[in-house]
Amino acid sequence: MRDTALSVLVPALAQGLCARRIWVFGSVARGVPSRDSDLDVLVEVGDALAGLPFKQRVAAAYEIVARASLPFGCDIIPWTQAELAAKQRADGPFFRTLWEERDLIYEH
Repeated sequence: MRDTALSVLVPALAQGLCARRIWVFGSVARGVPSRDSDLDVLVEVGDALAGLPFKQRVAAAYEIVARASLPFGCDIIPWTQAELAAKQRADGPFFRTLWEERDLIYEH
């Protein structure tokens, strides 16, 4: 799953979302995916998409996933740099767990 993400999905997300950074989190980042696991991906979108509403960024991300025809499910969170900073300041349990287990797989 990780190799497919690196070779197929990451280049498409990097280009399509003008990504600054891409991380995986969840079971793949922890190194314990099961047969039924999906790939959880956090994308820090670039300035070109930062002005779009979150729902439009999500739609763009899932269009990229659909075109990639992956053999597994994928959950994408396309946040801006400002949204990431706000999540860090808020320090909610979901974000804290995500941030602690994240694994950087792309950086522009």
